[in-house]
Amino acid sequence: ADLGGPQASTAARDQWEEGLVIPPTKYYVRGAVNREVERLVAANSRIPVETLGDLRGQVAACRVGEERMQELCARFGAGTVATGCAELMERVAGRLRSALESMPDGVHEADGVLDHDLIGFDRSLRVHVSVTKKGSGILFDFSGSDAQARGPVNVTPALIKNTCYFGLMAMTDANLPFNHGFADVVETRFREGTIVCPRPGAPVSYYVPLAYLTADVVLKALGQFHPERAVGSSGGGGGVRIVGAGAKSDRPWVFMELLDTALGASAKQDGVSLIHGTLGVGQFRPGPVEIHETEFPMRVVRFDVRADSGGPGKFRGGLGCTREYQLLEDAAVRVRGKGDMRSKMPPWGVFGGHAARVGGISVNGEEVPETAREVRVKPGDIVRVNMNAGGGYGDPLDRDPELVLGDVLDGYVTPQGARDDYGVVIDPDSFRVDYQATEKLRQERR
Repeated sequence: ADLGGPQASTAARDQWEEGLVIPPTKYYVRGAVNREVERLVAANSRIPVETLGDLRGQVAACRVGEERMQELCARFGAGTVATGCAELMERVAGRLRSALESMPDGVHEADGVLDHDLIGFDRSLRVHVSVTKKGSGILFDFSGSDAQARGPVNVTPALIKNTCYFGLMAMTDANLPFNHGFADVVETRFREGTIVCPRPGAPVSYYVPLAYLTADVVLKALGQFHPERAVGSSGGGGGVRIVGAGAKSDRPWVFMELLDTALGASAKQDGVSLIHGTLGVGQFRPGPVEIHETEFPMRVVRFDVRADSGGPGKFRGGLGCTREYQLLEDAAVRVRGKGDMRSKMPPWGVFGGHAARVGGISVNGEEVPETAREVRVKPGDIVRVNMNAGGGYGDPLDRDPELVLGDVLDGYVTPQGARDDYGVVIDPDSFRVDYQATEKLRQERR
């Protein structure tokens, strides 16, 4: 969707530059659409058809929820349903308290860094969390995070709280139903005016990088309570945005696609490849190529894993993706920073695991500098988007050489990467592990 603003991009310095600000307003009145609201939204959008489609889709989802709730009430009675909902929340809170009792008490801290705020490139942004666990209670304190950003990368507390709930599910009981029972147990603390608790009016339209980074920081802190459950950082979330004036397609267009990064490795397995970061697990997938090529003046010419991108470790981080688009008319690519602003502190590994390789954008093979903000492209140009990967777990020199060989055969690791990152020598003729050369190389590096 596009709700206006000076550009269909992420260069806003306040909420008014981000687009139309609509206070709570009835979209439906007495069961009918308020056409004045639709006209207002459409008049302020570069792509009104798509924007109204998104709005109507949200209404349709709400109606499905309403219908199903009415069906439950008709079947069991409204009082029974209300009692059941309250009990479900109480059960979740009880199970979470029990899980916390089994965690060791203590205080652990972690932080992460974004390269910049999309406005100025001279200041990195640090998110910090201090986790205090005592008995059946837990506190996530984010008050040590940096002051709010000038650009639109700030995140509001509601989403930050959810990163805490997600982290606790991952570290305690992944089968817990997700409901308000978490809020009854988990305490959070913020300092107003920071990047995770900005003051009213602060820009937040490109909150995704910081939200995903915060989720990884929370897992990093919680992993110190449960080292056996610690994981490397995910590749975060992000994608690509290309804007066209519609010289040949007869109307302006805004193409945005969320692309796959990866998860970090754990003490038992490699990270999952080609998945949309920690918060997006199971929620996002790149769109169908056929739809893109039908709706937009472009061709998708490549979709692949990024070899050698996963953080090396005894267990390897998941791999990010590479996606290439060939433009069929003049357009502009919006640039959001190298590796979605995580190049200064790439997705980290844990317990000796190495960091993942970050991504970036290139046009016709030439990497686009993050300070460019926007790059003009013409028909025939190839835009390549490389996404971040996940961090590794454990010393790469302890990885089973046969697993490294398997990665080489699958195209996940190159023969040179096997040698450089894992100390594994692959015979170029037989494509088997040269165990004698591997042992010698690993001894030299230890």
